[in-house]
Amino acid sequence: DKIVCEATVSKIKHNLTIAEISNENELEARKSLTDLINEIDFDKERTEVCAEYEKALNTRNYNKILALFNSKQLSSCIGRFFGLKDGEYIELILRTLESDNENEVIGSLINYLPLDIPSSVLDGIRNQKLER
Repeated sequence: DKIVCEATVSKIKHNLTIAEISNENELEARKSLTDLINEIDFDKERTEVCAEYEKALNTRNYNKILALFNSKQLSSCIGRFFGLKDGEYIELILRTLESDNENEVIGSLINYLPLDIPSSVLDGIRNQKLER
């Protein structure tokens, strides 16, 4: 909800910055500004943002998902979806990657990475972990 709210507010702010406000006289400026504010429909904007996010998730468009969910803190707030405290998720991933089974874990995860990632990058990840 927070991400959707932030995206909705950002979209409304953007629309406000590109809006035309009359500068013919004070009366026209006030009228165009009032009209502009009255046209803002938060619920409509939120519905459009939700639809965009859901489409990206449903089509598994990873580039779009990463662009939409461009939140550096995302990994620190998803732990609850895995039965963990939010801050514990990153630590669990790091511990898992550094365990005796790291090559198996990495091999398993690589199969789920987006197809957009060049195979040379994936090979580099595999080779780097195998060299340890």
